[in-house]
Amino acid sequence: VMLGVEDRPPFREDVVHERRPSYRYNGEFIVGAVLPDSGLTYYDIPGEYHVQGYRYAYVNDHAVLVDPRTRVIVQIID
Repeated sequence: VMLGVEDRPPFREDVVHERRPSYRYNGEFIVGAVLPDSGLTYYDIPGEYHVQGYRYAYVNDHAVLVDPRTRVIVQIID
């Protein structure tokens, strides 16, 4: 489900390269946090990362993998 250690740096670089706006989340920014249902854009994870069923968002200057059905953060990419 999650990005492996070797995939994290190139994924983070890809996200930063896209220059997507960072959403400011004021709640506790941890795995398991539920993101709001409006005001935040979710993006498809590129196929080369082989992560299915999840999307990503750019939150508090971090890429995060999110379950799109529940909006729960499943991984924070540093």
